[in-house]
Amino acid sequence: MTMQAMQVVKELREKAAQFTSAADLVESINHRAVQPTIATLEAVTVKAKRKSKRHISPAGRARIAAAARARWARVKAAQRKPKLVKKAA
Repeated sequence: MTMQAMQVVKELREKAAQFTSAADLVESINHRAVQPTIATLEAVTVKAKRKSKRHISPAGRARIAAAARARWARVKAAQRKPKLVKKAA
């Protein structure tokens, strides 16, 4: 090989190395851009797999209502108690 041909081969190898590093950089940028998308898709599929909302049974609702009525009855009973007033003698 002549000296000029060796110089051309050397320059081509340098350019190839630059292209390889540029391709790696582009690939890493694309990988970072895709990552949130994958995480978002996983979150969406997890939400889709969740069961529907829970509903309370009529018996459970009745127990809660009875307890609330009992609490309010205690509060109202405490308010109705006559206050003791001391008479001055």
